[in-house]
Amino acid sequence: MNYPKTHQSFFNLLLSTLKLYPASFISILPFSLLAGLAAALYIELVKIAEGGWLAVAAFAIIALLQVYFFACGLKRMDARLLHEKSTLRELSLETFKQIGLIYAGFFLSIIIFSFTFGLGYFFVKIISSLVPGNEKLVDVVMLAFIGMPLLFISVWLMLFVPQLIIYKRQLSVTLAQSFKLVGFKNWSVVFYLYVLVSLLVYFSAPGSLHMQWLNDHYLVWPFNIILYILWLPLIVNYTLLLMNRLKLRVA
Repeated sequence: MNYPKTHQSFFNLLLSTLKLYPASFISILPFSLLAGLAAALYIELVKIAEGGWLAVAAFAIIALLQVYFFACGLKRMDARLLHEKSTLRELSLETFKQIGLIYAGFFLSIIIFSFTFGLGYFFVKIISSLVPGNEKLVDVVMLAFIGMPLLFISVWLMLFVPQLIIYKRQLSVTLAQSFKLVGFKNWSVVFYLYVLVSLLVYFSAPGSLHMQWLNDHYLVWPFNIILYILWLPLIVNYTLLLMNRLKLRVA
């Protein structure tokens, strides 16, 4: 079990992701479990907070915990692919030492995303004021100035934090490298990572209809735990193999 030495086709990338699944499932199980518990805890906190600043604070704390658990899982599987031995405690401490850089990248991603949304919203408001009452036009303008730019920015940023976790480069260098690696030629293969992450977020979102049903039947905790245990290994595998693939392509 090693990183591929040559550039893989997309089909082989998916095949390798699935082949690694049993190994990653076992390797990152403690972190998948903790991430699932954190997701379930967030839903309970949202019910208690009932909106407002408490809900925002709960979201921020759980999001930071999720980033840390993901970072630990990513480093754990990366070490296994490189045949580096380390205990869970050693790996957790090593990741914690990087946490400032990792969180800085996470917050920078949020700032870039928010700036893109704000700029798009500004143009939408201007165009809406020039053509009042035309709802169809406003919908098209929102898609062009908010929807599509946010989608592209999200995909371009998908490898930013994972690269900080694995390669430990400076923030500015990693951000530039992330945009360079993805570009337009590799946008589609990175888009599938975006889909994997988006599905995980959707299925664990507290406001979704299925989550409301699960909450009514007291199944939120087991559902989130099982969801993260099963889904996170796929995201970790695809992320690591994708970064390796793009690195080999650039080289």
